[in-house]
Amino acid sequence: MKIRLVLSLLDSVNVSVSVWPTGSNIYLYDSVMLRCTVDSNFSSDWIYRWFRHMPRTTPTPNPRHLVSGERYTITAVKMEDVGSYQCQAELKEGNVSVVGILSQPLVLTVSDRPLPSLTLTPSSSQVFRGERFTVQCPKFQANSSNWTLRSFPAGTAVRRGVFHTDQCSPLGGAVSADRPDSCEFTAGSENSGLYWCEGSEGRSNAISITVSFGSIILRSPASPVLQGDTVDLYCKFWTANNGKTIFFKNGVEIMTSMGSRSHREMKMRIENVTQEDEGFYKCASGDRRMESLESWLSVRPDGGVKEHFTLQEVRVILIGRRWAGKSLSGNTILGWNRFECGRTRTTESEARHEKVDGRHLVVVDAPGWNSSHSLNETSQREKHGLKLNVSKCPPGPHVFLLVIPIDSAFCTEQKKILEEHMKLLGERVWKYSLVLFTCGDYLGGRTIEQHIESEGNALRWLVEKCGHRYHVFDNTKRKNSSQVTELLKKIDEMVWYNNGSYYEVDEQTLNIIKKKQQEVTERADQRQRRAEEQRQKMEKLIPVDMKAIPKLQIILLGSRNVGKTLLGNAILGIKEHEDGERTAHSVARHGCVGKTEITLVDTPGWWKGFLLCNTPAAIKEELMRSMFLCPPGPHVFLLLINSDASFTARHLNTAKTHMELLGEGVWSHTIVVFTRGEWLGAHSIEEFIEGEGEALQSLVDLCGNRYQVIESKNAYDGTQITELLGKVTATLAANNWGHFVPDEKIYTTIEEKRKRVEEGAKRRQSFIKAKSDTLKGSKNKLQDIRIIMLGQKTVGKSATGNNLLRTEVFPISQNEQCHMKKAKVADRVITVIDTPGWWMNPSIGTEEIDREIVRGMSLSPVGVHAVLVVIPVDLTFREPQQAALEEHMSLFGSSVWKHAVVLFTYGGRLVDKSVEEHIEREHSALQWLVDKCENRYHVMNNTKKNDTTQVIELIEKLEEMVAGNNGRLFCPDENDIQEKLAKKIQGRQIRLVLKQESESGIAPKSSILDLSRIKIKGIRQSKRDEKEENLDAKISQEIENLNKDIMRSTALLDSSMEFLIPDFKEEGPESTTPPSLSNRRSSNGQMDKVLDWLSKIQISTNADNQLTLNFSQSSGYRSMQLTDHQDCQMEADLNE
Repeated sequence: MKIRLVLSLLDSVNVSVSVWPTGSNIYLYDSVMLRCTVDSNFSSDWIYRWFRHMPRTTPTPNPRHLVSGERYTITAVKMEDVGSYQCQAELKEGNVSVVGILSQPLVLTVSDRPLPSLTLTPSSSQVFRGERFTVQCPKFQANSSNWTLRSFPAGTAVRRGVFHTDQCSPLGGAVSADRPDSCEFTAGSENSGLYWCEGSEGRSNAISITVSFGSIILRSPASPVLQGDTVDLYCKFWTANNGKTIFFKNGVEIMTSMGSRSHREMKMRIENVTQEDEGFYKCASGDRRMESLESWLSVRPDGGVKEHFTLQEVRVILIGRRWAGKSLSGNTILGWNRFECGRTRTTESEARHEKVDGRHLVVVDAPGWNSSHSLNETSQREKHGLKLNVSKCPPGPHVFLLVIPIDSAFCTEQKKILEEHMKLLGERVWKYSLVLFTCGDYLGGRTIEQHIESEGNALRWLVEKCGHRYHVFDNTKRKNSSQVTELLKKIDEMVWYNNGSYYEVDEQTLNIIKKKQQEVTERADQRQRRAEEQRQKMEKLIPVDMKAIPKLQIILLGSRNVGKTLLGNAILGIKEHEDGERTAHSVARHGCVGKTEITLVDTPGWWKGFLLCNTPAAIKEELMRSMFLCPPGPHVFLLLINSDASFTARHLNTAKTHMELLGEGVWSHTIVVFTRGEWLGAHSIEEFIEGEGEALQSLVDLCGNRYQVIESKNAYDGTQITELLGKVTATLAANNWGHFVPDEKIYTTIEEKRKRVEEGAKRRQSFIKAKSDTLKGSKNKLQDIRIIMLGQKTVGKSATGNNLLRTEVFPISQNEQCHMKKAKVADRVITVIDTPGWWMNPSIGTEEIDREIVRGMSLSPVGVHAVLVVIPVDLTFREPQQAALEEHMSLFGSSVWKHAVVLFTYGGRLVDKSVEEHIEREHSALQWLVDKCENRYHVMNNTKKNDTTQVIELIEKLEEMVAGNNGRLFCPDENDIQEKLAKKIQGRQIRLVLKQESESGIAPKSSILDLSRIKIKGIRQSKRDEKEENLDAKISQEIENLNKDIMRSTALLDSSMEFLIPDFKEEGPESTTPPSLSNRRSSNGQMDKVLDWLSKIQISTNADNQLTLNFSQSSGYRSMQLTDHQDCQMEADLNE
């Protein structure tokens, strides 16, 4: 395929998924058909692949999901069919996949609301050609003619029938003489498909009819049968059958029936049918020469039985976030205080048994997860505990009561955290889940339904995920037993719908977890013994007559919010109320403990899990400066670690790199102090260390197995502080009573930089003032100001927008869509457009996010006055951030910088430092950005929402900028933006493919040289024109130039081209010296050129449904696979 043809193909093809019956809601026991549609100028045959987005669980085939080309049918919908569905249309040339286009996902939700029933006569999902059948709609209203019958034929030529009682003819139907509300058909090929009715009150169920042109059909019920009924399946022959008839279920022979010598119908009866009888049935003649199509038999629970269904034993597990009211709700269910609640936190799962309303209730109160911790931040102990909760009520719970308090918001971030933790229990957990709302007294006069609707999409998603099962508790009215009675009725109903089943966890999984826990306990015992032996050994180094250490100097280190200041206060015996402000500078405080004079230095924390390169220069300087606040140096460093959170290899790397800023030998003076020990419950700190894995074990070992746990809730308990100081003394003795000696050069370097920063800040302030004075005369007050905010994720854009508009209008959690709001502020109408944030790493960016970001500009057709580039002051801004910013800003053209202002968020972290000092202290990339915006910047502290001066000052700065731009708004050309966006998306795909090639280990030299022989194979082979020949020559020349440059320096390859592997480097000249930085940049530049050329080559898919770069087979260049980097797993039900 020619290059220009492939490129135009991507731009012109649109793939979409539609659902029949229409609507994103599907219903239990419904039949549903999805259709993949290709909108294209190409008249070629397409191959279709279907995907279903699934959680991270092992995908299992689903027999009710049938795929045939562009159609995907779900037979007898169940709750498990909720999900996101996509199709991919592939254009193939021979056996080679030339291009594959993926549709946008279609999200389906399942409702258990009963639908009016459509009647089919005869009630059979299969009919012979020429056979007559009747479709009768339910009577929605007294006037039965007020309905519409719809159909979606399943044939190749897809048509849609819409007709009233007097309009049955479009599909060959006619109004039934004896039933005027029905349509009668003579079965033909056009009559296969879905049928349903629609009226003013909604729609009926949908049934699937298949017209057979064969010699045999299975006559089975087209609609679900009721549990307990007797069901007859008939095998019908077009002509007489001689001999036996065989019936099959799910492909397995289940019955053989001998008929008369010449019979045309045989029956198989299923008595007292249950859901175990569900499946695909078919029949065949004894010689298997005639075989029917398969039909699904669906069994529905009997509604009459439901009313009398009562569980004699009800097993319940209460789960949810901390402080949601689980323990209190457990007490309400049981009728009295069986669980400790109030200020006592649940740290271990507890089961309580009680007799309530004549039933035996088993209620398990499970520890809640931290509402601000993602699953990655949750400790291994808590993850295992969540799975083991099931074993507390054997053989398994009937229901998980997912406790949600009404008095606090359930936002997108809460939804994400809840969903992540629920995934530990598998997708099937939702089948057994019911939302239990607590704090019902906060509803006031509202209904719970009104609350659900007003809370937004996140809470509605949760209720739908639980099958619209929910209940409200007012735990202040414990004597109101009716709320418990109603809850038990809802549990009965849910269990009835679940066919009496309960949630089970694989016994093997439980055994694996228990075995791991046993191994952890054994290793913890060993570590505890080593620590005790070490303590005794160090105590012998302390002179018997030593009564007290005269002077002790300690530095507190650790990540943010780990409790450094609280521990410092506890050591010094200072009971100060923390003001919530984070420590921004290293501060030395003094006090006495007994006869020991203590100097204690509190330091700013780093972001947990963030690499050293992401920490602002000011924080790094403060960490190093801390050593010089307690001359001649500290005796001990206390490294604080949160025992209520995970600790991974990334956290280890963060701690090590920040600690090693202080110099060599720091580890021999360090003790690990675990905070929030109260959350360990009955578990020892050694179990936490061993349970978290190698990363935490490695950190403790680095510190010579010196550690102490502190219960932050009881931080002022003298016993644990005495134990900590005892370990400090022992560490001091092990270091021969010496202190850590810091390198004086560090202090000198810090001071020299401080002076340079102050001088640079003054120059920048002077420049800004002079520029402002120049524009004062031309500045006019604007009546209308339009603003768009751009930036990375989690930098504070939405919070800033809320602050600017003086109201909460933008959701604070991560946004995936643009929002535009306006308000009157300071006598001006301010319009703010909030956009989704981008990822710093381009490889995990998405086309959807990019498109949404550029769409933000179109929300204000007249343009915007200002583009606010949002940058947090508490994270560094270096080359990666600069590259990501430039990549996104370039979509809007170079003129965007004339309207850009840097908006610094988290201004409170600057404390007493000016923003100019922050700019000068940080990396040159930040100075580049400020200069690029012509020194237009502002600082916002979004925690001080009552401070209107910062908003007014920003508005005035924007008015100055608009004056400098002669009042012009920024209004880029939409076509230009879309063209740049298309090139960016294409380039990203190429880079991802090449990255995968680098990781696959394929020898790149031959690959690169073979690129010079690329011949693009077209859909229709035609002679290349002169432009194409010139392009091929240019590609060959660029690649040849690159190859020559590569061969000049093997070491250069190591540093700049990670996808080159040994067999290529062996042919190059030996190099013993590393390349210069300038050479490296030169090579990278040439590589960028080649990548730019390669970006013209089209991406498509191979037979395994993986993205590839397609070259001619004669080139010898192998296709490169692209893996899916998304969190969810895509399950391919069928490929074709």
